[in-house]
Amino acid sequence: MFDSWILDKCIAKWPTFVNCLESTEFKLNSFISEGKWNNDHLQLFFGEQLIDHITQIPIDAGRRYDLMELKTKFSGKSIAALDFQALTDNNGRTAIWNWMKKLKLRPNVELFWWRLCNVAIPSNDFLFRRRLSIFSGCPRGCEEDENGCHIAGKCGKLRDVISILNSWGFKLPFFANLHECLEGLKKLVGKDSFIANMYCTTTWLVWKSICKLIHDGIEDSLNSLAARAVSTATVSNFINSTPDNWDTNQ
Repeated sequence: MFDSWILDKCIAKWPTFVNCLESTEFKLNSFISEGKWNNDHLQLFFGEQLIDHITQIPIDAGRRYDLMELKTKFSGKSIAALDFQALTDNNGRTAIWNWMKKLKLRPNVELFWWRLCNVAIPSNDFLFRRRLSIFSGCPRGCEEDENGCHIAGKCGKLRDVISILNSWGFKLPFFANLHECLEGLKKLVGKDSFIANMYCTTTWLVWKSICKLIHDGIEDSLNSLAARAVSTATVSNFINSTPDNWDTNQ
């Protein structure tokens, strides 16, 4: 499975990465030899940490095809309960998406929030629950699990950036969890959509910064993040709000 943190590393050489995926050397069977993981071939494509996780996956030599597996199979719930929950969650996410589209977010910011609402962000908590990591906390040392609630409202870096924006005259709210965040942003739609846009943009920028911290060992400063949040939200709001029939003077 390739999440955004891997794609970000390869995006600069996107054609090469695509060719790599399409090549026969990248087929799953090429990494398995005589019913065991081929470590020599894995080292051509992955780092040591990811290889350790891959080689822990058991191989059923007698199985000729893959089967679907419940990602929540350790939840203790029955199949019927999981099915009902999935149906309820899907209806709720559709309702969220209907009003969030009105915020006129940039496509990459919109995709980030779609993934956040669908629990598809490769945070430490996400990787921990998938048994791909042994650490579920925030890399910044917030002493809390890095989950959707933390990313969307409780992260100390996010709150510091919002404080700077508010000192510049903006009135961004503070939220304690993801549910409170979504309810608060929904109330801003139509009344103060620009502030909601800026909050979503700020959250996305803080998330990108933490990815830089993990992979490069350094992240953006608070003032830099605040300034980029203002410029990005302003441009996206302006471009999506302009009328279709501009005249020459405009």
